[in-house]
Amino acid sequence: MRGVWLGAACGLALWGVTGRALACDEARPTQPATSFYPYEEGVAALSVRSPGGHFRVWYAESGVHAPPGAGAGVPPNVELVLDIAEEAREHFIGLGLLAPPSDQRVACAAHDEAFDIYLRDFAGNADGLVVREDCSVTTPTVCSGFMVVENDFAGYSYPDLLTAYRTVVPHEYFHMVQSAYDARLEVWYSEGTAQWGANHVYPELTDLERFLPAYFSQTHRSIDSPPTGPVVSFSYATAIFPVFLEERFDAALVVSTLGELGAAGVPATSAIDRALQARGADLGTVFGEFARWNAATGSRAGEQGYQDRAVYPQVPVTALSELGEVSGTTIGLSAHYYELAVAPSEVLIETDPARNSAWHVPYAGAGLDLASAIELPNGNYSAPLERGVIVITGRTVLRSDARYRLRVAEPTLPDGGVAGAGGAAGAGGAAGASGAAGAGGAGLAGSGGAGSGAEPGGGGCAISAASWGLSRDSRGTSWGLSALLGLVGLGLWARRPRKSTAAYRN
Repeated sequence: MRGVWLGAACGLALWGVTGRALACDEARPTQPATSFYPYEEGVAALSVRSPGGHFRVWYAESGVHAPPGAGAGVPPNVELVLDIAEEAREHFIGLGLLAPPSDQRVACAAHDEAFDIYLRDFAGNADGLVVREDCSVTTPTVCSGFMVVENDFAGYSYPDLLTAYRTVVPHEYFHMVQSAYDARLEVWYSEGTAQWGANHVYPELTDLERFLPAYFSQTHRSIDSPPTGPVVSFSYATAIFPVFLEERFDAALVVSTLGELGAAGVPATSAIDRALQARGADLGTVFGEFARWNAATGSRAGEQGYQDRAVYPQVPVTALSELGEVSGTTIGLSAHYYELAVAPSEVLIETDPARNSAWHVPYAGAGLDLASAIELPNGNYSAPLERGVIVITGRTVLRSDARYRLRVAEPTLPDGGVAGAGGAAGAGGAAGASGAAGAGGAGLAGSGGAGSGAEPGGGGCAISAASWGLSRDSRGTSWGLSALLGLVGLGLWARRPRKSTAAYRN
């Protein structure tokens, strides 16, 4: 549904239980005494069937709900809706989707197989909706129903009437296509796939892109957990996930997710996972790739990712401009993004690998290079990383917190030395193979002792890395000048301290 949400009536579901017809559904606009969206009392309701025979549009002959031109032949808006509905149906059938179930068991439906669409004035409160009226008592829940669409879009923000109907009619009709699989589909995937389907029919429209910031700005929220309340922009914005599934795999995969709903019912995440497993993939892994694609949009767009990546919005990124540590949590299928600005750096991710994964996506010029992304090892420091974006994603649909800690440190040379400022040979000194001479001219020796890893500079001395226990575990420590004086006898050099006190918080 677009606009305000109004509940669908499935309370009279008798499908599959008896063969008798249902009483006339009182929710239809042609039942003005009881409908939520009635035509005016005493006004004639007329209808026109499409040339293809698959749709019938109903409209009021006069009054506030009558479309322009209702008193002089078939109104142009009626013809426009019929044409668009036929185009949408043909496109969806071409994708392999089911048509909505027949409504012929409902007494007040027209006595044909045409799907009923009613035009009425929503006065700006909505632009379209569907009502599911005759539902099965089995699982999955399959429903027939009808559509209600704004009669003229006067006062709406659409640029023209054609854009309005091309935006609304395929979207609402797709909701009834979903009802052929399982009408209980959660709102996020219901609205997301309806947006995807409508965009498939008319890709030149921009309604899908218009909502995307609502998801891109809230990737910390699990994609299957929109904010509470009436249908919100976040749910429409989750259309980016079926867009990703189609571009990463194909449109048939998106269709198969609905097919899995028809086979086993909700939740949608289970259906999506089953469809992916049939392709040799799984939801947790694929969601991680989806999150990385979302990093490479807008000004960060590179050579891979979405076809329209350059015009898509950008996810918020936390800058890691110093060495240090950041911690946070994921919930469900969510994502967090960090800009690695200190390069080269080594990164440590500590988390439950069953719940979270972390990847580094490097820059190639101004854009991110998705093809060169690498997964970060859990519990161990990575190899030195260049500037890029670190993407941390949840791998499950669990609603409990999954904690992580991310540490950024200077690269460690093979035998335990530290690269960075102060790592050049001092006056009269030469850099050792596993370390570097400090400003005082002393080289840092490797584990083999003074002779194997450093050549002291003039007046300096070689210091054994083994004797000082230099290793990855010694990150964040510093050597006191007094200790060097006492043990070495020369206070000419001290290890450069880490910026271990820097911290970042979400």
